[in-house]
Amino acid sequence: MKKTILTLLFAAFCATSCKDTFMFDNMYEDERVFDLKVRINSPKDITSSEATIPVTILTDETVVSRGIALSDEPHSSVMTPFPSASQDKQFEMVLEYLSPGTTYYVRGFCIDSAGSTYYSLEKSFTTK
Repeated sequence: MKKTILTLLFAAFCATSCKDTFMFDNMYEDERVFDLKVRINSPKDITSSEATIPVTILTDETVVSRGIALSDEPHSSVMTPFPSASQDKQFEMVLEYLSPGTTYYVRGFCIDSAGSTYYSLEKSFTTK
């Protein structure tokens, strides 16, 4: 009996994990998984050397710094921060001097008055 149950569980696991995507593949894109304090919208106005990145701060805490972080690798722990001069909860940043035909990964960020840093989910774009 135990062997039959284990075989059925294994078969069910194989059937669900043999799809084109694994159930955690989109985890970094699903805002429902996280309690976000920052949201980044899709990059826009993308050219061969520039892109505009819209960011929304969602926290009610006092924010002392905000901006975007940029990398050329997905889910990188080393991203270059670009602080914004804006004091608004919604702002856009224009990235300049980008390389043509390059895929970039961006995250919005904010730092509150207690020194805690919060990031958005990651978005990517490719310059023309």
